[in-house]
Amino acid sequence: MKALLGNVRIGDLHGKLIDYNGRFVYPLYHPASIIYNRALYDVYIEDLKNLKKYIKSNF
Repeated sequence: MKALLGNVRIGDLHGKLIDYNGRFVYPLYHPASIIYNRALYDVYIEDLKNLKKYIKSNF
């Protein structure tokens, strides 16, 4: 993410659709992060549900 968007934090951008040079980017926590921080599980699942809604409504 830093390579594309610069010095930003995943916590600030996860679950938000971003237009990057005409392409959409949808940052997510890495799935392995849930192993180390169980508090991210619900956040990760919610982000995936929102991504699914977006995909269904736009494709």
